[in-house]
Amino acid sequence: AQVSFYNWDLAMWSAMPTSISNLADVSALVPHAKLNDAGNAVAVWFGDNGLRNIVQASSYNAITALWSTPVTLSNSQGGSFYPQLAMNQSGNAVTVWYHDPFGPFSVQAATYNWLTTTWSPITTLSTSGTNQNPVVAMNNAGKAIAVWSNTPDSTNYHLQASSFDGSLWNGPLDITAPELLPPPGITILQPQIGMDSLGKAVVVWVHYDGMNAVIDSLSYNGVSWSVTPTTISPLGQNASDPQVSINSTGGAVAVWSIFDTTSMNYFVQASVYNGTAWSSPTTLSLAGKDARHPQISINDAGKAVAVWADYIPPGSMDAGLYVVQASTYQGGAWTAPEDISSSASDPGEEEVFPQVGINNAGHAIAIWNLDFFSGKTVEANINIGAPEPPSGITSLVQKNRFATQRDYIKIVSWGASSTADVTSYLVYRGGTLIAEVLAGFPLTYADHNRSHHKDTYSVVAVDPSGSSTALSITF
Repeated sequence: AQVSFYNWDLAMWSAMPTSISNLADVSALVPHAKLNDAGNAVAVWFGDNGLRNIVQASSYNAITALWSTPVTLSNSQGGSFYPQLAMNQSGNAVTVWYHDPFGPFSVQAATYNWLTTTWSPITTLSTSGTNQNPVVAMNNAGKAIAVWSNTPDSTNYHLQASSFDGSLWNGPLDITAPELLPPPGITILQPQIGMDSLGKAVVVWVHYDGMNAVIDSLSYNGVSWSVTPTTISPLGQNASDPQVSINSTGGAVAVWSIFDTTSMNYFVQASVYNGTAWSSPTTLSLAGKDARHPQISINDAGKAVAVWADYIPPGSMDAGLYVVQASTYQGGAWTAPEDISSSASDPGEEEVFPQVGINNAGHAIAIWNLDFFSGKTVEANINIGAPEPPSGITSLVQKNRFATQRDYIKIVSWGASSTADVTSYLVYRGGTLIAEVLAGFPLTYADHNRSHHKDTYSVVAVDPSGSSTALSITF
């Protein structure tokens, strides 16, 4: 397993990924990572240790800039697969996975305490039937919700949920009505969940509508689940691999893959939830490419990062392999996709199964699986996001008359950036830097000896990792 960090201020990912799993212990697969505002992170993955598949975890301390030695969370009674992870601002975390105890699959969970740097004993959440595809969300109050698919018999399926109150798990509870299993070859369920600071949640999954596999959604108001699902992917097309992330204000973003029957490739789409309704889908990946395994994360400012595995077309040394791409969302628009994994440093290797997390400072972490010849490792990349711009800008003209001359003064004032670690503000006139105002001082600048001709002034916020976009005024 390898990891990489993203810097939002510099709009770039760290150049060199860090390996955090031990190839001698386990052939790591399908990593999952989360990052909080302090820059601390937790990662989980599963892999074969030579005897069985096990779930492992590692934590990252932003002060020491070190990853901990991996620890094994699952037990030795059968195999454990596909862990999912949630983390809050305290650094506490919860992970869920499905376990094969030599019988029907069950769903298991463990919680992490950042202060003691220890994981809890395993809790089995499911009670009967075959249980798979568990996912989990956690808020800053320490509450969590896990959702998974339950097949009670050979003909029906539905979704179940279990809630964590900070100390105990409750449930499980049926949150969808039983439905008949679809025809062979139709992939369904794959639930994903997001949870806000008030305990509200959104879950998305793949539903068979009788013709196609579509993405449906349910919301949880903190007390009960909505009754009627909402379809958010285009009708008449087969969708898969849904993911969802929700912030503390109840805003959410969902991503998924759509199979294109013309090109026989997959492409990635996204939809934004405003707390009431979902937006029309937006296609994120480039046309003609095969884009799979999308992941999404959104922060409280509404910034989001989506990542996916993208096919390298013919004409490249690594043609036929996959690299990791990313797109960021801010102010109602998505950026063009960019490569964030390094095919140049890992020639001939395939980078797949990415995961991503973003904190409220705009810093993001992406993690993915690197197919490293005979074994699997995990890579990561961390990006530190740009500060928010000043919150507003105003102008004032002041004229001073003296005995022998006049002073025509143009005064620019602005509001503070919402980014906590802003150190100063740069003031530009016509694109030329004319002043720096330190944070904590009055946010105003008086430009003396100007003429009556109009000037354009711009102000940008600066923090340790870069500068914001400019806020401008002409007068």
